Amino acid sequence: MIIFDFNFNNDGTVLITGDGQTITAMWSTSTTGDGVWIEFSEVNAGNIQALTGNWLIIECVEDRLKFENDNNYVIMERTCI
Repeated sequence: MIIFDFNFNNDGTVLITGDGQTITAMWSTSTTGDGVWIEFSEVNAGNIQALTGNWLIIECVEDRLKFENDNNYVIMERTCI
């Protein structure tokens, strides 16, 4: 398993660090009848490129966010500093 840190900024950028990489990508959210979607774009490095696209948020609790895209799942755990 490879672990990445995501730092979301209000300007629509997200700084992704991990696996010896630092990437600045874009993120946005939208709402449809299915629920809330998060879109990642400009993810231009290594195996983290698989994150590019739209993901349906299927779980959102205080310390965890889980989303899916075509039977692929991502789980983000929150760490407060």
